Formats: sequence, structure tokens, C-alpha cells
Amino acid sequence: PGEVKAIKPDVWYREYSTIVIKRSADNKTRTIKDAIKTSKKGLPKRTLVLPGRTNQGLMLLEAQLQLSPDDLFFSFSFDDRPPTTEGVLKHLGYSSKRAGVDLQGRTTYSFRHTFNTFMYKLVTVEELRRSMGRSPGSTMPTVQTQSSHLPLPKTHFTSPDESQTSASW
Repeated sequence: PGEVKAIKPDVWYREYSTIVIKRSADNKTRTIKDAIKTSKKGLPKRTLVLPGRTNQGLMLLEAQLQLSPDDLFFSFSFDDRPPTTEGVLKHLGYSSKRAGVDLQGRTTYSFRHTFNTFMYKLVTVEELRRSMGRSPGSTMPTVQTQSSHLPLPKTHFTSPDESQTSASW
């Protein structure tokens, strides 16, 4: 969650549906660090390919909030600092309830599980390992249990051989 809370428009490449992860938010101090967990392991940044709908959602958010390149995508309007993990979970609960989605105890970490499982079908293990911030050669679960997934319709993730290109999902 710390890396997501530190995303600014300056690391988002809209035309490629890609974000370069190179910063993280400290939950206690609510400050931005120019490092991620894997920086000490020689991986100072990683690339995250976004599903098309996520990229479109960021475009709408950017336009609505009139963000400058140095603004955070996700902050509380009263102080322009990254939210705490508790604040994110609270808003996730409110938003999912309004959308009629029962999270059944799932948290923001479930996004990572869902991403891992569905991307496993679309990219090589090494590409997924880099995207997930894992060290080269590290062991990595290939498929998370269904109970850890967010309840998304199957149409959100389809593989290219199912008549979709990776840029369209």
C-alpha cells in the first residue's frame, strides 16, 4: 500500500498504461520516501502495467482533481499528504459498500493477490516477478487462493488469446 499511496502523475505513462514505482509512503510519518522496499536489494524501481480500465480511471481522476505532476493521486484534501493505511481501508469499505461489492474481509492487499493471479496468465514469470517487486530467482506463488481475490467479474481480466489485447483489458 505504501507504494500506491506515493504515486504521482510524473511516473505515469498514460500512452503505455504504465506506472514506474520508485517512491513509497511511510505510514507513521505520512511522508514520501524516494525508495521502495526492494531498493536495498538493487531494484530501485519497477514497472507496473495497468489494465485499460485502471488507466482510464486515472485519467478521469487526474482531470477531475486537476493534478500537477508533483501532486499525489491519493491524498486527503485537507493536507495533501498520503493517507494512512487505516484511512485507505476505511474508504475502501465505504466505496465498496456504495458500489454494492461485498469485500468479505478482504483488504487492499487483495489487489496484489488478484493482480498476481490474473497477470500470471499474460506475462512471463520473470516479468511478473519484477512487476511484483520480487528479487530475481526468488520463489513466488503463481496463483493465489480465490478467497484472497477481490470479487471482480471475469471480463476485467482476459488473456490475449481470448480475443483481447493486453492494452484493452
